[in-house]
Amino acid sequence: MPYKVVIIDDEPWTREAIRGLGDWAGLSLDIVGEASDGESGLALIRQIKPDIVLTDIMMPLLNGLELIEAVRKEDTSVRVILISGYDDFEYARRALRMDVSDYLLKPVKREELNEKLKNCIGQLDRFSDMDKRELDRFGDAEWMREYAPLYASLQSILLSNNGAAVSAVFDGLSASLSHSGTRDGLIVLYYDLTGLLERHVVNMGYHAGDLIDRRGFVFGNETTSGEIVSFLRRRYLETLETLKKLSQNRSSVDIEMIVKYVDAYAHQGITLEQTAQQFFVSREYLGKAFKEHTGKHFTDYTTSLRMEKAKDLLLGGVPIKQIHLVLGFSEQAHFYKVFKRYFGTTPGGMRRQFTDRQ
Repeated sequence: MPYKVVIIDDEPWTREAIRGLGDWAGLSLDIVGEASDGESGLALIRQIKPDIVLTDIMMPLLNGLELIEAVRKEDTSVRVILISGYDDFEYARRALRMDVSDYLLKPVKREELNEKLKNCIGQLDRFSDMDKRELDRFGDAEWMREYAPLYASLQSILLSNNGAAVSAVFDGLSASLSHSGTRDGLIVLYYDLTGLLERHVVNMGYHAGDLIDRRGFVFGNETTSGEIVSFLRRRYLETLETLKKLSQNRSSVDIEMIVKYVDAYAHQGITLEQTAQQFFVSREYLGKAFKEHTGKHFTDYTTSLRMEKAKDLLLGGVPIKQIHLVLGFSEQAHFYKVFKRYFGTTPGGMRRQFTDRQ
């Protein structure tokens, strides 16, 4: 199940750079929200409850350190990466006292960002291992001994996408839980089975949050095992039905939808191979279909979009040294080379021409 990430920074190009530089899919991370000031960021964190927060230090309304201090009073598990243009040791020292995972300086570099994200994932995984040990506390319960083989069966059946077989497993689960009145055990079971379903969705190549309703079961003093089993059964069957429909759609590629996807994400430096994987088609087939539909090779098409975006950013006042990061170029020199080949002038030359015309 992907960890949830929130980005908080008052500079829109910095947020764009972070989105473009992070290996989100490769690291199984989901950007679930963004904010442009500290107060909105704090409200976002309280609402979404992310696993990782990337936040600037210098922001309006509430600075990064004040934000972290407020968050730490409510949540000690969320991992925080501070991002700042100020190389100030005092800030870093204060941040470390508040259990900040890492500290990055602008301009953010791809390798450094992904390394820090990996560190956060390692810390979160260790917390997850603690949760598994917590699950072991219920292993002596009689119903847990019956639950283990049912869990294993469900894990295998998911791969066949057999709704009737899944429902039969939940019938068995309902019978094994009928004599259990341990609410703590039911809560652990609920999150265990929810995690199994979310991992299955991710393994099928989708984001769990896109297919599974994020609204969870509401536990109360009168919660019964039957209510939980019914809720989980319905969630499993609805998700499997959605996966079945998506699988059927793979056989009929919607090239217009793919072009819209490319239009939306070209500035992040997506490749033909990445796009083919996203839509479950071969690289060769997509390249041919894309050329027939647009009249341009995939690389030429995305380069044109990225360069026009670069021009907009350049003439909009974004610092030149930031633009290659926003557009997913790992090296500034490569960006300059592509820019000059496309426009016939350097980024600095274009900005001077624009300024002279004003």
